[in-house]
Amino acid sequence: MRRDAYLCQPCKRQGRVTEATEVDHILNVAEGGTDDDANLQAICTDCHGAKTQAEARRGAARP
Repeated sequence: MRRDAYLCQPCKRQGRVTEATEVDHILNVAEGGTDDDANLQAICTDCHGAKTQAEARRGAARP
């Protein structure tokens, strides 16, 4: 979180300033992501929920 200045990184990429409250795997572990710092990002609750839902839909679409 400190590395990302406690700011939600997805919000920041969209030009918004939002306090991060959670840490997220950029590439989730189920898809091959690791716990390395380079694969972690600070994220707000809303963005984390939206990202998790998108990942779940993607997983459900796999054969």
